[in-house]
Amino acid sequence: WYSEFPAESILIVDYREIENNPRGALVRIVMHIGVEEKEAMSYVEKLSEEEVTQRVNAATNTKSDVGGSNNVSVEQTATSTSHYTLSQRPRLRKQMERLLYPNAKKFNLLLKEQRYGWKINEH
Repeated sequence: WYSEFPAESILIVDYREIENNPRGALVRIVMHIGVEEKEAMSYVEKLSEEEVTQRVNAATNTKSDVGGSNNVSVEQTATSTSHYTLSQRPRLRKQMERLLYPNAKKFNLLLKEQRYGWKINEH
């Protein structure tokens, strides 16, 4: 993407930031798309705790209250199929690791070049 778009138009967000500081991550994302800081903070402050902590997994069509008081998954539609995590699907996990890990080192170099203060596991 960096070869196609200016670096300042790309924002890479570490999911751990979303988990640990969802409001801060939202402010950063909203500001990245051009909203002034004061307006972004005002918008994010108005969101309920449920709106900020709710996670929607489009792959399984479920939503969950991750880190919240419920810690449950709720089906959104009757057409949802089985909902397995990667730890419950070891063969799929191995396939994904085989495909993704060779690129992890390259991705970490990109993060370093762009001055991000985090990296992913290279296994």
